[in-house]
Amino acid sequence: MVANTQIKPTILSDGTYFVDGGSLFGSIPKNFWNEQMKADRSNRIRLSINCLFIKTETSNILIDTGMGATDVSSNSIIDTPNANKLLKNLKRIGVSPRDIDIVLLSNLQKDTVGGATRMDRSGRTIPVFPRAKYIVQKSCYDEIEQGNALRISQLYDREEVINLQKSGQLELIDGDVEILKGINAIKTGGYSPGNQVFFINSGTEKYIFLGSLIPTPLHLVDNAIPSYAYSLNDAWTAKKEIIKHGLDQGALLIFGRAREKQSGYITEKYGKLSVDFREL
Repeated sequence: MVANTQIKPTILSDGTYFVDGGSLFGSIPKNFWNEQMKADRSNRIRLSINCLFIKTETSNILIDTGMGATDVSSNSIIDTPNANKLLKNLKRIGVSPRDIDIVLLSNLQKDTVGGATRMDRSGRTIPVFPRAKYIVQKSCYDEIEQGNALRISQLYDREEVINLQKSGQLELIDGDVEILKGINAIKTGGYSPGNQVFFINSGTEKYIFLGSLIPTPLHLVDNAIPSYAYSLNDAWTAKKEIIKHGLDQGALLIFGRAREKQSGYITEKYGKLSVDFREL
């Protein structure tokens, strides 16, 4: 993959939310994950909603938009969100919504696309980033239209996605695509149909934005896959491939839901993975 020496990535948070710890880690026993990610009395874990801003010589790119002000229904897996902080954090680094040229979406779930639209004074739903094209895998959009109703209600805000599509700013891709020089969307599936991660190459550094496929460093463990993933087998396969690529390339991994240690290099010794945490 071609490098782009002008790339400068910055992790930005949209806030936090709670999710059930057992659901987050699937078949992994609580005594493993609770040592490092302490659950509350309701067995919930607080996660960070991490987005990535990338400045290049020609474009401003945002990976994921967080939850924004999206409503959380009673049957949603997301609980007690404290979100809608992305725009404030963009402003902190001198970036306005009109400055964003491209929005890359890992998938179309609430915690990824919730900050993509807003309601204007007349009550219309409009894109938050008015000049940007929003890019997502076609199979992600297909699930919104054709997927299981219960799963949709738990993980998605269908109306918001449909409104984004009606704006004319949603671009559907199919498979691995070079977005710009040094920035590639890689279709993984697994976590959701058409889930994608992003490979970024600045020449001196390689990054992988993992989104929800490997949401925290503890999810590097073999079977640590959220129980609400679309396909556990496909998620497991994709995760193994991404980890191997990260090891082979010496890439800096960026975890989409880690609260504190959000990025680092992985190493493997005697079949066991460890993370050397580094800030961007």
